[in-house]
Amino acid sequence: MEHDTTWMMLASGLSTLTGLAVQIALLVVTLTVVRRNKPRAVPTLAASFGIGIASTLLSVVAYPLLALVANRSGGMDSYMLMQSAVTVGFALVHVVSGVLLVLGLVSVATPETA
Repeated sequence: MEHDTTWMMLASGLSTLTGLAVQIALLVVTLTVVRRNKPRAVPTLAASFGIGIASTLLSVVAYPLLALVANRSGGMDSYMLMQSAVTVGFALVHVVSGVLLVLGLVSVATPETA
């Protein structure tokens, strides 16, 4: 059983690091390539990727803290309730990030007017 937990933790860590690396790469591309060619799209795209990076880093801290807090305040029922609330919160953050991404892509696709 202990071996299964190790694989789960490795997979979770690799998934988180991969997602974080992709978000950082997208932010770098936005701040370099997009800034040169479509500077008006940069604020919304950078905000979208910045929110993604911040939420990823926050989730790495938030979910383990939930277990500690729940253990002290009511066990598994408390943990499930808190995890549900945090998951909904992160979903809302992802919606905001997605809306900003769409707005930024529309800005990239819209021709410049003279």
